[in-house]
Order: sequence, then structure tokens, then C-alpha cells
Amino acid sequence: RISLRLGSALRGSVLERGLKVRACQEHAEAVGQGEPGSQQEAPSVYNVISFDVGPNIDIIWILLGLWIFPFQFISVLLLLFQQVKYAVVPGLVVILVAKTISGVLLVYG
Repeated sequence: RISLRLGSALRGSVLERGLKVRACQEHAEAVGQGEPGSQQEAPSVYNVISFDVGPNIDIIWILLGLWIFPFQFISVLLLLFQQVKYAVVPGLVVILVAKTISGVLLVYG
């Protein structure tokens, strides 16, 4: 649900910006400051909305996950340690190895 709201807000701001740029270009052509067709065509608003908005929303979730992981990890580790004491160590090792492999694959893959 939050992704839908973020996507709608981002698409709306891209559309608003595209309409403002187009209005300024049309005004400049009408006043005579620019010749029609002399300026390079700006990227289509449809292309920007279709192909650029989704990855930007994904980046937001990735950054949120990176920021919050240490807090989640430490709090869960403390709660588990209270329940099972030193039996949590093998699980900790598995988690650290999995995160390390995931990070390596993310960078080099």
C-alpha cells in the first residue's frame, strides 16, 4: 500500500514537472525566443513514468532495509539470547555468513 502511494506521488510530480517544461517551451516558441523544432526533444513523460519510477521506489525500500537491519538484528539477537543463552551463536554464524554471501553477490553479480 505504501509502495502504491509512493509511486502515485512520484508519478504525479514527474507529470507536473513535464507539463511545466512543455508549457515553458511552448511559451518560448510563441514569444519568438525559440524556433519550433530547434530545441532537442525532452524525454517523453510516458517513458519517464513507465521506466524510471519503479526502480526509484525499489531503491527507497533497499535503503530502508539497509538502515533498519542493524536495529532489527540486535534486538532479535538480544531477545533470543535471553531465551536460549549461548545456543544462539550457531544461528548468528549462519545469519552473518548468509548476509556476507548476499552482499558479495549483490556487488559482483
